[in-house]
Amino acid sequence: MRKFNAVLSVIMIGLFLYHALAGSGLLTGLTEFSPLSAALPSIILAILTGLHIIVGIKLTVDTLTAQKRSGAGYFRENRLFWLRRISGYALILLLAAHIFGMTGETVDGSYIPRTYTLPLLLCDLILAAALMLHLSVNIKPLAQSFGFNAGKGVLTVTAVVLSAVLIVSGAAFIIYFAGWQT
Repeated sequence: MRKFNAVLSVIMIGLFLYHALAGSGLLTGLTEFSPLSAALPSIILAILTGLHIIVGIKLTVDTLTAQKRSGAGYFRENRLFWLRRISGYALILLLAAHIFGMTGETVDGSYIPRTYTLPLLLCDLILAAALMLHLSVNIKPLAQSFGFNAGKGVLTVTAVVLSAVLIVSGAAFIIYFAGWQT
């Protein structure tokens, strides 16, 4: 189950990077919407995220059950375990707000996006920060699950790439929001 989740996580990271960059292009008006390039990868990413959530909940329940049986919880000593879970569960709520904020309706064949308000902007910016937190606390064990010794160099490069993508996404959210204000 853990190996499946690791493979799933790598695919999700790749799709997320694509989604963030393609979505940034759409929000800023630099690229045109195409169902194949925008909607399909987003739907696949949502499905994989749902699987990741289910596996994460199962692994959490398994861990808590084992801790209860052994009588050794070590809650204070296991801060990273809880940080991973809390950031993941926060992402579930923030992703729901993101999906709600980026959808609209079709009227007479024309797509009408939802009004992008300040609360939606704040949710998306917090989503980017929470995603960075979730990825940063999970990237080392992910690399180790594939047999890589995730030294500081690898982690630094990964953090820089993810940070750059999230900064571009954050800027695109702000530009998109500014466009709604005019």
